[in-house]
Amino acid sequence: FNYCNLFFMLDGMLIHFGLVAVKNVGEGPAKSIVYERAENGAFKDIYDFCGRLEGRVVNRKLIESLNIAGGFLSTGWNRAQVFASIDEAMAAGQSGQRDRAAGQGSLLDLMSTDDAPAIAYEKPELAEWSEAEILLAERDVLALYVSSHPLAKYEETLRTFVSTTPDTFRELPNETEVIVGGLISSTLLDFFVHPALFWTFGRKEAQRLIEQENAEADLSSIQAEDI
Repeated sequence: FNYCNLFFMLDGMLIHFGLVAVKNVGEGPAKSIVYERAENGAFKDIYDFCGRLEGRVVNRKLIESLNIAGGFLSTGWNRAQVFASIDEAMAAGQSGQRDRAAGQGSLLDLMSTDDAPAIAYEKPELAEWSEAEILLAERDVLALYVSSHPLAKYEETLRTFVSTTPDTFRELPNETEVIVGGLISSTLLDFFVHPALFWTFGRKEAQRLIEQENAEADLSSIQAEDI
């Protein structure tokens, strides 16, 4: 969020994700984040973020979603460190805002900016989440994989064994036999009952969405079984 604006933005060869596209953020909080950053500079860490934004803007779900999306990585804090500090950072931010609202500035407020020491909050000694954890959470808040893809490490295997990819299915003649590989990201089951054998047999049809890194396709499978 130290580089993102409200909407997707092209910066040379980079695309900065739009804050409003992050789950649990919304346009109002996104505007507050962008405005505060423009007025007072980049956010330094999770404590600075909570201290500078009003409590009505900052809530746990918003922070968690921004953290999952990698919003705090530019501050030098990884996702695990931010997640472990959310409660303390929110409490410190709310306390400071209440004091300022009541006109109860601390002695540091009376000192010049140059003389006032910066408050240093301890960064937890925690390793970043695993790639699998990041991708699973990232897909939930961004609706897509950004930092990597679950199939990236299987790229060579897929290239060796599959005979086609989802983006070329429509070009194939009917009843063409193919070998496909990918990630099944969703499954929908429907049951169809034969009217003459209502109490005995049925047909189960599965609609599956199979994904590869740059394409996806719907697949159907039908299986007769007892119901």
